[in-house]
Amino acid sequence: MPYFFSASLQQVQRVITERNERFERNYEARDAVAVVRDYFVEDVHRPLLCPPGRRPLKGRAELAVHFAAMLIAAPYIRFGLFQTAVLSDSVQETGELELIDHGGMRVVHQRTVLWRPINDQLRAQVSFLEAGPDRRAPIRLQS
Repeated sequence: MPYFFSASLQQVQRVITERNERFERNYEARDAVAVVRDYFVEDVHRPLLCPPGRRPLKGRAELAVHFAAMLIAAPYIRFGLFQTAVLSDSVQETGELELIDHGGMRVVHQRTVLWRPINDQLRAQVSFLEAGPDRRAPIRLQS
């Protein structure tokens, strides 16, 4: 049994927060391949991303293409963690994903991530995104 199933909820949340922060750093570095490599499970475990209003994206190659396009469209991304539940063989995280595009438009999506233990690390296997509450508002990006 992986170590985090016996860890406290705060420890599990810290591991997920660190993984999310690595995603954000890779995204800020404009490295779509690293975003996928460091966040999602390997192809043998069937990574899946379900963006709002689109078909599910399967496999690391398809995910990398998706994130490369996102890097062009929205240079800013942040995760918000709301709730974490440790299940029998996985961890479920719910939170928000905030994007800001080049025009300063802010878009917030609700997200649910199913984390799987892979070699004693949590990796995202399935990430569901749905349109969040209408919180679109122009925001000035600071350089």
